Amino acid sequence: IIVIMDEAFSDLSVLGEFQTNEDYMPYIHSLKQDEDVISGYLNVSVLGGNTANTEFEFLTGHSMAFLPQGSVAYQQYLKSESASLPSYLKSLGYSTVAIHPYYADGWERDRVYPLLGFDEFMSKDDFTGAGKIRKHISDEACFDKIIKLYENKPEGEPLFVFNVTMQNHSGYDE
Repeated sequence: IIVIMDEAFSDLSVLGEFQTNEDYMPYIHSLKQDEDVISGYLNVSVLGGNTANTEFEFLTGHSMAFLPQGSVAYQQYLKSESASLPSYLKSLGYSTVAIHPYYADGWERDRVYPLLGFDEFMSKDDFTGAGKIRKHISDEACFDKIIKLYENKPEGEPLFVFNVTMQNHSGYDE
């Protein structure tokens, strides 16, 4: 199971139709035509920041709607092991890996991911020499890392990878 939370990526056509002289996302649109690909749309509770809260909602199934406005669940509420998708998959024999190619201590991921059941956490320190877009590690470098994890896992061992990318993160003036 591979989950990619592509930071700040969006298809603006969900807001309404518009015309372009060429397909602006040919690969993404081709995936929607592939019968082996499960796809859909996700609406998140955050806009323009606090990515960790979207991660929290996805990984735990809990809603930020029940926490005080301005909360960051990772920093304020996750203090011990918590039921989550990775902990459940781990109980089924999955190897669980979180990837975020930025600072490990951002939103306290280095502390929280093990509490959620991740066996391993890869941060920007695990991407030495990786390609960058602006100043962020590229999605391509992340996907290459996922492919290597999959190809090098023990045969028959199920794998869960949760990747929060950085390529599309702000700093759009560069």
